[in-house]
Amino acid sequence: MEGGYRAEKTQHKEQCAERLAAEDGSCDRETEFRYSDQAVLANLDWGIEALEEAIVTSNMETKLARLDYAEKMLQVCALLDSEQRTAGVPNFYLSAWARLNLSYLWKLRNSAENSALHALEMFIVDPFFSRIDFAPELWKDLFLPQMSSIVGWYSEARHRLVMKVIPDSSDLVIYC
Repeated sequence: MEGGYRAEKTQHKEQCAERLAAEDGSCDRETEFRYSDQAVLANLDWGIEALEEAIVTSNMETKLARLDYAEKMLQVCALLDSEQRTAGVPNFYLSAWARLNLSYLWKLRNSAENSALHALEMFIVDPFFSRIDFAPELWKDLFLPQMSSIVGWYSEARHRLVMKVIPDSSDLVIYC
């Protein structure tokens, strides 16, 4: 879990920075954020770092202390109002990211139920980025099989529309 988690953490951090730059409209421009926004982002970062420390330590007392600290820090972002923004980043994105890490945290605490609940909350809070950025494999395993009839309907409807717009489209390749 350690190597994969660390790579995902780095990737998620980079994606969040990219989203922040995209929301801001400029990567080069200096932007000042409210102290409260900085504190929320710091809590997320500290929570993720504490979780990583809990993963790598072999000392049980340290592991439990780091997990407790990580939970407190991650809860700050997990409970953000999803209609608002923090430092230009939509709160639903930050909340979903925090929920993913809380899911890892509860897995480390051997609570599969809480781990699953946080993973599901991640998909509820931000289905798009949870599917694309945070947990695409989990989405494929959990939700895609349930959507096979919708995918089939979509492919069929799309094909019919293309046939109406371009009647001689038999030689076109359509990707669904």
